[in-house]
Parts: sequence; structure tokens; C-alpha cells
Amino acid sequence: MTKQQKIDYINQVNDRFREARNHGRNGSNWWYPTPNTIAYNVKLYGQKQGIEEIKELMTDRQKEYYSDDNLYDFINHWQNQEAEMFSNDLDLEYSVKSGYAGRSGGWLESVPSS
Repeated sequence: MTKQQKIDYINQVNDRFREARNHGRNGSNWWYPTPNTIAYNVKLYGQKQGIEEIKELMTDRQKEYYSDDNLYDFINHWQNQEAEMFSNDLDLEYSVKSGYAGRSGGWLESVPSS
């Protein structure tokens, strides 16, 4: 990549941050729009199916002990940990401040660090 190409790329990314409205070109999260923010849809789908797959691998005793609600809580806790780690990695690697927003929490918003 030439010096001019790098400059063009930096300007393009900077323009995306400055021009972002209601999450810019990346989605339509109209619930909690934030100016000067780029948001990515990071929702996870099909969680109920995941519980059924887990139950197939469990012993009979485990199935008696763990309810569907327990398994849902375990999966939800794991997903939240993964999401938090992903957000922290973005913050460290790319010097952006990111966090989750939206009614479902399924939007990762990125704001340039100042």
C-alpha cells in the first residue's frame, strides 16, 4: 500500500465516523442512535436450539439437575463474557471506545478515542 493509499484509507474511515447518523450505513437501530458513532449488528440468534443441543450431550442426572432456565442463564452469561472481551479487544487493538447499545444490546457501537 502506497503512502497516498494509506492517507486515502484513513480519510475514508474518518469520514465514516464523522458522517455516521443513526449508525450510518451499518444498520437501522433507531432506538438509541448516537451521533459520530458506527454500530455493528452483533446479535446472536438461535439460542433455544443451542439449549436442545446441550441437553443431548448431558447425562440423565444433569438433565434432572439443570432446568432450561439454568442452561439459558449459562449461555447468556457466556455470550455476555464473549461480547465484553470482543469489545475490550477492539478498544485495545484499534484505539476506539466501544460498548453495547440498543433494546436488545445487540449493537456494538464504536467511537474514536480522543
